[in-house]
Amino acid sequence: MKRAGYKCRKCGRPATQVHHETYRRIGRERLRDLTAVCGGCHKRIHGK
Repeated sequence: MKRAGYKCRKCGRPATQVHHETYRRIGRERLRDLTAVCGGCHKRIHGK
């Protein structure tokens, strides 16, 4: 979140969640595995 300036990487709104780009390293994620997003974009990413 801090790295993204607390802004959603998809739309620029305030980021409130972190999306996992991959689930291969849960618990030992690399920074590139995570993307700061707002709730709306996170839902769209997951098709909800």
